[in-house]
Amino acid sequence: MNTNTEEPITEAQMKFLLQLMVERASIFGIEPNVESARAYLTEKSGNITKSRATQMISTLKEKPADVVTTASQSEVTFSHDCSHIVGAGITGMTRIIANKYAKPCELCGHDVAYNSGLAVLSRSGWSTWHCKGECIEPAKSGSIIAKQIEEFIAEKCSEMDTDAYFALPSHTGNNDLDFYGIVLSRRKAGAIRTLKRVIGGAVGADVVSNSPVMSMTEAKRVIDTVTAMSWDEWEAAQMQFAQNLSRCYICNRTLTDDESRARGVGSECAKNLG
Repeated sequence: MNTNTEEPITEAQMKFLLQLMVERASIFGIEPNVESARAYLTEKSGNITKSRATQMISTLKEKPADVVTTASQSEVTFSHDCSHIVGAGITGMTRIIANKYAKPCELCGHDVAYNSGLAVLSRSGWSTWHCKGECIEPAKSGSIIAKQIEEFIAEKCSEMDTDAYFALPSHTGNNDLDFYGIVLSRRKAGAIRTLKRVIGGAVGADVVSNSPVMSMTEAKRVIDTVTAMSWDEWEAAQMQFAQNLSRCYICNRTLTDDESRARGVGSECAKNLG
């Protein structure tokens, strides 16, 4: 008779093991429910002995859970740092795991590589995020960071009554000057002041393009510089824009005559300004 036959897993062990697996479902790539955990055990482990169950339980207890609920059930504490997600206004989160699909980050809009970020289940469904501090600037249009930048610009420039284009010393050293515009952007929800980087050539260049500033770092640097200027410094920054791009520092249209180029403002904008 074989006296070394190992005892099968007990009912209490199985219940506890399944609970641990559900709480750490992302480790196994299963859904967070008992049925998925049981199916995984059956497929991968077959008949589990009592000693094997003890070993598995001990190993799993050392792994962080996807989500741990307090005894009072009134709070949810996550094993991942999700302060940047809460700060973005996402509420009602019930689960955070490693992302299983490469999708754009809700915060910055750039793709999060497979298993390198977070997948978050909240009231609005599943969403994908970079881990804290790993978002990429510049952001993409429509992302939360882009909206935060717009809100920052709108608040700081709310008292401006006209569009304004200006030049600042380049902070990168790649060019002598960087060109910007603080302009009114009209939306269905209402008009909002936005900061745009202006890209153009030398005096007389016809090709000039605008793109929204999508980096909060750049937005704060530009707006802080502008708000610290004296009136004379601000006028000089606007004239540098007009003289270098030969464009009006109010509307950004091409200046077509010597008089307009001398004052930095087109004839129509000059009339409107009085």
